[in-house]
Amino acid sequence: MILIVSPNNPTGSVLNESDFYSLKNTLKNYNIPLVIDEVFSDYVYGEDLHKTLTDSDIPVITVNGLSKILGLPGMKLSWILLSGPKFWKQKAKEYLELISDTYLSVNTPVQNVLSDLLQWKNLIQSQITKRIQRNLSFLKRILNDVNISKVVRCDFPNAGWYCVLESEKFFPEEEFSLRLLKEKKSICSSWRNVRFSERKEPGKNRPEPFDGNGIVRDRLERNSVESFNSTLELVQKLSSVGAALPRHCLPSSECRSSHGS
Repeated sequence: MILIVSPNNPTGSVLNESDFYSLKNTLKNYNIPLVIDEVFSDYVYGEDLHKTLTDSDIPVITVNGLSKILGLPGMKLSWILLSGPKFWKQKAKEYLELISDTYLSVNTPVQNVLSDLLQWKNLIQSQITKRIQRNLSFLKRILNDVNISKVVRCDFPNAGWYCVLESEKFFPEEEFSLRLLKEKKSICSSWRNVRFSERKEPGKNRPEPFDGNGIVRDRLERNSVESFNSTLELVQKLSSVGAALPRHCLPSSECRSSHGS
């Protein structure tokens, strides 16, 4: 199978219809399903930028859940949408029912309150979106500084609540995380398993990947404004004095401030 995370985490890129249909022949020729993880689909920053992609000729499995829709990962409820040829959907349903019977069922309390929880969807998402936009605006103001923009680059996301900052000057992520802890009381975890591609070098057909060193995660969505701003101010300070920065810093969901969240 082919797995696509769209909107992507953490880059914020979105699979468009052209890319979707470019996969169609491959999926049909090899008779393999496409799995689309669209948990961030409610946080897209552009009209008509995202829609659930399906096709009656190809098998597609779409997954989503309460983790991002309502910001409730602890409720442990997600779902699977099957689309494609009728025969394939029937067989896939049989396999999924077997898997469901093999493991514990979804907890009863969350099933009972689901309809009530979904009534809060618009309110919850509007609060999260406002927080994301406010933090992105703050980040853009910092990066408007000419001296900082020479050191730190950013491809602002089309969706999600993460943002990737890139700098050629970096030191080990552990050192950066410890400095954030000591100077700004922000506890960050690193993403060692994430592989980003380096910028394409002249004469090379494709960028060279690196192993994820220099990854630091910070939260665009749930951190307190003071924590988020102070963390970025430290990045600003490090940049302005020419100190080493991690190659990629991720304002994301794994950073918690010791003075509020």
